Amino acid sequence: MDIKITRVYTSLQERFGVRTVAGAGWTMHFGRLVVPTTHKDKLCAQDTYNARTEDNPSIEFSDGGRELLMLDAVHGQYLVTRSGWRMKCNNEGEGVVVTSPAGTAYTMSALNTLNNHWSWYTTHIEDLHHNTIDIAYKTTGNLIYIDKITASDGRRLVPFFYEDEGTFDIRLSRIVANGQTWTSRYERIDTPEGLNYYYLTI
Repeated sequence: MDIKITRVYTSLQERFGVRTVAGAGWTMHFGRLVVPTTHKDKLCAQDTYNARTEDNPSIEFSDGGRELLMLDAVHGQYLVTRSGWRMKCNNEGEGVVVTSPAGTAYTMSALNTLNNHWSWYTTHIEDLHHNTIDIAYKTTGNLIYIDKITASDGRRLVPFFYEDEGTFDIRLSRIVANGQTWTSRYERIDTPEGLNYYYLTI
């Protein structure tokens, strides 16, 4: 199973947008489940609430696309998307398991509560042949970021490195894989509130 690392830019709706370690407007993850904080208690109990979608969770894919999850009328313990993705709460711990139409299972259990939303990021991916990819995370304040990616073949390890780690100025510095290094550079932008944002320049 290939390790696909994707960085996605979303045009800022605010001046600086949500603070991330990848630069203003940029996100980088392996999929996440998103639900408004005010509706987080409904995530694993959708069948006990009114048949509305305004409080439903959604899946955000690594390419930035999103699909709304709705209760499966036939199999009430599942939530499904229009393209056939299926979500079930993880009985082995916090978070959920989301399964693609091709049968690849994404365990999403790394919780972040930034920007008035609860997000569970993918921590484990397993295909039908039991190949796996594990994603480990670190946190600084309310920021969550990837530490390393490990494949089940025992040969592929992708570490992530950061500048100013442990501070709110943290930003992705480089990714190392297959003997190659991908480096990021930023321009610092000071805000009137004293918050340091960084625009990705390379």
